[in-house]
Amino acid sequence: MEKAEHDIEPTRAEQPSDISRWLSAMAYAFVVAVFVLYEARKRPSDEYLKYHAKQGFVLFFVEFTLLIASMVLHSALHDIRVVGVVVLVTWDLAFGLLAIGVSAMGFMYGLSGEKWQMPFLWRYSDRVPLD
Repeated sequence: MEKAEHDIEPTRAEQPSDISRWLSAMAYAFVVAVFVLYEARKRPSDEYLKYHAKQGFVLFFVEFTLLIASMVLHSALHDIRVVGVVVLVTWDLAFGLLAIGVSAMGFMYGLSGEKWQMPFLWRYSDRVPLD
């Protein structure tokens, strides 16, 4: 009985190394993404690390931009009593939970050795000049 094509396990040579998997997982840890991107530049043959480093950097860029927007929103709405507090708490919860969720998913997929397309943001990862 022959195995189907999707049942064939990848050989050891096709699987990323432990260092590559850990670095790929750390690419989704906010500021650490910059250092992982630097490390990926030093390893031009490691396609798995480059894939996750690019996505991690895009996530870092979006999180940093939303953090700046959050600071501006806080400074603009901090004097408004009820509505300001409701808007700020809602914004902080939505942004925080989304950032933590996407980072956790990226960390898990990076560590597991799988390539994962980050929702909405993976399209922009090819714009990161790593090659």
